[in-house]
Amino acid sequence: MSLSEVNAAKAIFGWPLYSTLNAVSFSGAQPDWRTKVTTFTQFLPVLCITTAIWATGWAASIWLLASIVM
Repeated sequence: MSLSEVNAAKAIFGWPLYSTLNAVSFSGAQPDWRTKVTTFTQFLPVLCITTAIWATGWAASIWLLASIVM
């Protein structure tokens, strides 16, 4: 696996997928299995926080659009 470049469209539609893929790729490049696990574990809070922000943005935009339409 290699790190994937994330542009604006990928970030808008698939942030959790690309950030998880990059975390797995970066962790997999580490030499020892303990280092791989530690690296991925240290990335989990960042993944959770950024995914929550991403999901909140989508939920807010869908809620606003639904309230305008109805």
